[in-house]
Amino acid sequence: MTFGLMAVSAFIAFLGGQAILGDSGVSLADPGVVRVILGSAGYLTGAGLLGLALGTLLRSTPAALSTYFGAMFLLSGIAGLLLPASWRDDVGPYLPESAGAAMGSLTRGDNGLAPWAGMLVFLAYLVVVGGAAAWRLMRKDA
Repeated sequence: MTFGLMAVSAFIAFLGGQAILGDSGVSLADPGVVRVILGSAGYLTGAGLLGLALGTLLRSTPAALSTYFGAMFLLSGIAGLLLPASWRDDVGPYLPESAGAAMGSLTRGDNGLAPWAGMLVFLAYLVVVGGAAAWRLMRKDA
């Protein structure tokens, strides 16, 4: 349900943005545009599933919210500040926010992941956290 609503929302946002950009914009026929729209919907859906999995795993609303926002919004910035420059380029693209953002990107950044690689990394986060949440649910609530 979420993916469908997000895909429609991303498509409407794309059309609205293109109306504002006019001739400077891109069209749906351009390479990668449909993938970006669907990748944006997939990222938002995955972000919601990640929050659900963290809530199930941690069993505490404050802990789940803190962990979610820390992983999705703060981790990239903290890693950029604390990691040595040689590590930043190697680790940064594989953090959840960076990998998810690569899914909805039309062009690849200097040190970023390709869109399909970003999707696989983000899916790996979902599988690991979702698997841990399912394990805990089966062990503690059985």
